[in-house]
Amino acid sequence: MWSCLVDDTPAIRRDFPIWLATLTRLAGVMPGDIVVHHVCDLPARLDRMLDDLSVRRHRVAPFDARTPPANKIAQCHTDFGSAEYVVLTDVDLLFVRPLPVDEVPGRFAAKLVDSANPAIERLHRFFADAGLRPPAAVSTTQYLPAGPHTFETLPVNLNGGLYVVERELLAPLGDAWEAHARRLLERSDLQPAEFFHCDQIAMALALTELEVDVELLPESWNFPGHFGRPLEPPLPMAVHHHGRLDHNLRALEAGAPGEASAARRAIVEFESRLASPAEP
Repeated sequence: MWSCLVDDTPAIRRDFPIWLATLTRLAGVMPGDIVVHHVCDLPARLDRMLDDLSVRRHRVAPFDARTPPANKIAQCHTDFGSAEYVVLTDVDLLFVRPLPVDEVPGRFAAKLVDSANPAIERLHRFFADAGLRPPAAVSTTQYLPAGPHTFETLPVNLNGGLYVVERELLAPLGDAWEAHARRLLERSDLQPAEFFHCDQIAMALALTELEVDVELLPESWNFPGHFGRPLEPPLPMAVHHHGRLDHNLRALEAGAPGEASAARRAIVEFESRLASPAEP
């Protein structure tokens, strides 16, 4: 099963049709295997089209207006039926080809953060204040236009754009995730980026508290498309475009023109269908 969270942020409303078009047409996910969570009313035309596609919707309560990314925590308390795994995603993903979710070992998989945010010293402080022992640090590389930059982080400090979670883990993970996020929001020392993305820090704490082994995914599963990097083999299966859609499609055209053309076609066809007058 696949899941996302839609709120009334203009960027999310803009990106959601792209997410749905490429997920269903290029990643090969059946509409019946998708659950769209939303904290606001969906536009009527979009709601009707989701109904026609048999895409399930689930209204959830906002987590905290000061940190919209934390709304995604509510996905953990949804009934996903008999699915073995649930893929929780942000909607600013452009899917290029199917992701081999069935091949993911373990109970939880994601890729490391794209940058040292927060710095490892801050992560250690959050862990100490939560009474948790952090796992051993790992090194990873951030690729910037000026060149690569290697930094240390914790193997539970993960990019929130795509999580692959064993369904039976969702409920306990959601409880721990929410509790840590609420405790973080009570702190007076959070920096603005830490406050806004408290869900990501809270996930690191929750995974450690529950002693969940994390399978680290290669970045081809969730390629950071906002740093302006050229695409190199292995080409991404999903691009986390962060709103830079045209840039990422042009980059995809340079590395895989056929896949870029397929992505553009899927998006145009989907948006044309969305814009067409509703049948009486």
